Amino acid sequence: MRREFLIGPIAALVVWQLVVSLHVVNAFFLPQPADVAREIVRLVGRGDIFRDILATCLRVLAGFVIAVVVGVPVGLAMGSSRQLSDSLESVVDLLRSIPGTALIPLFILFFGVGDKTKIAIAAFAAALVIIVNSMYGVSQGSRIRRMAAKTMRVSPLRRFFQVTMPDALPDIFIGFRLGLSACVVLVVVSEMFLGTTVGLGHRIYDAELLYRIDEMYCGIIITGVFGYLLNRLSVLLERRVVHWAGR
Repeated sequence: MRREFLIGPIAALVVWQLVVSLHVVNAFFLPQPADVAREIVRLVGRGDIFRDILATCLRVLAGFVIAVVVGVPVGLAMGSSRQLSDSLESVVDLLRSIPGTALIPLFILFFGVGDKTKIAIAAFAAALVIIVNSMYGVSQGSRIRRMAAKTMRVSPLRRFFQVTMPDALPDIFIGFRLGLSACVVLVVVSEMFLGTTVGLGHRIYDAELLYRIDEMYCGIIITGVFGYLLNRLSVLLERRVVHWAGR
């Protein structure tokens, strides 16, 4: 691990401690970092926080898988067909302009207040991001390589998998990372406001309602770490799969 990695977190903790020590914010609403750290240790020791992490993780992964299954084929088709892109791009851009949280009431009407809504709203938002990145990955690929393959009379199917897909994969993986982040945000938000008894969003909101401020900050920090780790895993997978990018 590079030393530079620690500069940001240490600086954030120092600023946090200074804000508390100088009474810039009421200490009741912003506890000291040490108090929050002790609360994290307590929650981890009790073990029930892992139920919340697991529940949120399963919802995020379910939404993300649906988004990939829908978003990648649609995006690849739009990138490969000018007519299809012209027909659907405006619709996709319109839907992307609507905040996912604004659609929660609509999804409640369709799916109720259970896990289906949490997963569906996350999948919807992530799929739009993946569609756009997949589409641009195909359309901005190397025309020279495509023309060379066509000149050598490579079959369209083989040309797609050996030329078009490798060119598009870096953009597709960027869409995966952005879509995964969108899934985390929307699942946690939906856990706060829709009926559930387990999940990181539920823990944060429940702690805020009961003025368990230390626990609320613990939930926020754990959620941030959870999202960060998912992002790092996606980066590692991208480096394994798209190892030729930038070379």
